[in-house]
Amino acid sequence: MVPQAVVEEIDQGGKIYVPELTRLDWISVMPNDTTPTHHLLFQLDYGERHVILNALKMQLPLVLLDDRMARNIAEYLGLTVKGTLGVLAEAKRKRLITSFK
Repeated sequence: MVPQAVVEEIDQGGKIYVPELTRLDWISVMPNDTTPTHHLLFQLDYGERHVILNALKMQLPLVLLDDRMARNIAEYLGLTVKGTLGVLAEAKRKRLITSFK
């Protein structure tokens, strides 16, 4: 599940190529939760803030975040966090991919 805020940020483009998320059938786009529950969330970027808000609202067991401040705040709020490198390392360990650079 991906918040609409993340889709909007990716659609703006960036340094790395990311496919259009709405075209991937294994991704569900969630509406943004607009009710911040903690003042710390206002320090985060749009996408990270909505990842955390939606995870808290839906009681999700895990969030994928790379931004250090967002990771710290998510953990402080009781969420389990994994980053991109952690996902890639786990995929390699499970032999879902052969390598990553």
